[in-house]
Amino acid sequence: MRRRALTWLITAMLFCGAARGEDVVDRTWGFSYKLAGVGKAFDVSRPGVLFSGHVGARMRIEIAVHESAQPRTGEQWRDAVRAELLGELGANAKNKTKIRDVVVKTRPRAVLLYVKNHLGVFAQPHGRAFYPRNKHQCFEVHAWLDDAAPGSDKRIARALAALHLPRIEPGYGLRCVRASMKTRQPTLHPKTLLTGGLYYLVRDPIPDIAAAILRRAAKAASESKNADAKNPALTAEERWQVHFHHGRALALGQHPREAIEAYGRAARVATNPRQRRTAQYEIARCAAPIQELDQAFAALYAAFKDGMPATKGELSQDPALALCRKDPRWEKFWHARVAK
Repeated sequence: MRRRALTWLITAMLFCGAARGEDVVDRTWGFSYKLAGVGKAFDVSRPGVLFSGHVGARMRIEIAVHESAQPRTGEQWRDAVRAELLGELGANAKNKTKIRDVVVKTRPRAVLLYVKNHLGVFAQPHGRAFYPRNKHQCFEVHAWLDDAAPGSDKRIARALAALHLPRIEPGYGLRCVRASMKTRQPTLHPKTLLTGGLYYLVRDPIPDIAAAILRRAAKAASESKNADAKNPALTAEERWQVHFHHGRALALGQHPREAIEAYGRAARVATNPRQRRTAQYEIARCAAPIQELDQAFAALYAAFKDGMPATKGELSQDPALALCRKDPRWEKFWHARVAK
């Protein structure tokens, strides 16, 4: 009897405790979820699921993040999930499941509504809303009820609209989770962010996400250095790598002016000639295509001052320096720095 009473008490605490729930704030991913009565569920999250919770005893909520190397809009994310959903349901269940695509003028813009037959008895209303953070990353809110009841649509609509994203992207990604396991450091440690940013530049590169993560790494490294100058979070080599690869990500993402600034910071924190000339050479490669030839030649002179960041063959064939080679100043630079 006591065991049964204890079981009912625990169940009541799990279901009714959500009434005293607080807003969900995730500072790592940079989102907040504001819905009255939301509480966290006690289950194991799947890959990509950032939050799993409930409102009362009937509504379940999941917040997930999706990433793609190809740019996608909110409607394209919705269509991809819709196709995946139809594949899971199977050919026999497609006719029994009603799926509606909704595009609204307010947030969220892309919504997917459907009713799913559970165990062949219960009709569960589901809703999914898609919030693109950038062209390659999208947050999804999935809300569903155990069974249909009057007012179900309004409850699901409120749950789908409760996600809030800041205007400034904080910079984080799914590959940072793997980086945290590799570095054995906290998720927002500068070394974790550096490794995670590099993951987005090597295999299936996504430069926009890499740039946001490395910008966050640079800020975290600066704050940790100011807080503890004797024991900085990154070594001098790693600090240079943060700024250099930040510039590399910006250049790959077609943001040459921002890349020049990042490479400039890399040149300033460089501790040896190799780092300085490498950063200066990349400044020239970013400045030349946007016709900033004065800056490009200044960077080339600085890059070849104490070494060769590129061979003569690479320098004479680099497509990024095509405008420099057509400029009359190229001959003087070549004899002063390269041919000597």
